[in-house]
Amino acid sequence: MRYWDVNENVYLKSFENPNQFPSSSLFKEDRIYLEKQNLEKGQEHKDRLENLQRHDRKLREIYQKQVKKANKK
Repeated sequence: MRYWDVNENVYLKSFENPNQFPSSSLFKEDRIYLEKQNLEKGQEHKDRLENLQRHDRKLREIYQKQVKKANKK
């Protein structure tokens, strides 16, 4: 199932705002490449970030299981 298409639903507008935090989504590499119409590079960066987030989630789940197991003793 396809929820959205970058060619139909994404409206990006670059703007300067010196008060943005470095963690703002404006600075995400996938978004920057998308603004530059480089969809292939944007997709690569998006995939890399999603894989990193999945890995982090798995590590957190493993840790929580260990904590739970340790608390039962």
